[in-house]
Amino acid sequence: MADPPPPAGDPSSGRDLLSLLASTPQQRRRNVALGRVSRELEQVVGTDGRTPPPEPDRKLFEIGVSSLNLHELRARLEAACGTELPIPLFFAHSTLAALADHLVSLVRDDAGEAHPAAEEDGPAEASVASLTEPEAEARLLRRLDELERRLRP
Repeated sequence: MADPPPPAGDPSSGRDLLSLLASTPQQRRRNVALGRVSRELEQVVGTDGRTPPPEPDRKLFEIGVSSLNLHELRARLEAACGTELPIPLFFAHSTLAALADHLVSLVRDDAGEAHPAAEEDGPAEASVASLTEPEAEARLLRRLDELERRLRP
């Protein structure tokens, strides 16, 4: 069985991932988040450290993550971030890279503004037309999440 999530307040665990990301230069945040998500996944699936980490753009279920693993990963990331991460988020952001991007999007500056992960800009039709349906749905859900956070008092 995987190790339990790190206890709240354990400074060696890097428990407050969002604070860590906020104090990280913006251009490095994605790599820091991706590293943490990868390490949490390794703890959940019980790799021996000799297995290379999964490719960040492979879907979690393609690399053998079960629904039970997904719940454990969710609990670990919630403990690390100090915020709720609903299960549908893991289907909308179904790769390590997408999860890392979402965590970066939760980072707020001193003024309380979220700084979403960079997304490609350009003509909307061309950008959306090149996406698969799950990618388009994930992008839409990320944007809706950001709008919802901006509208909260």
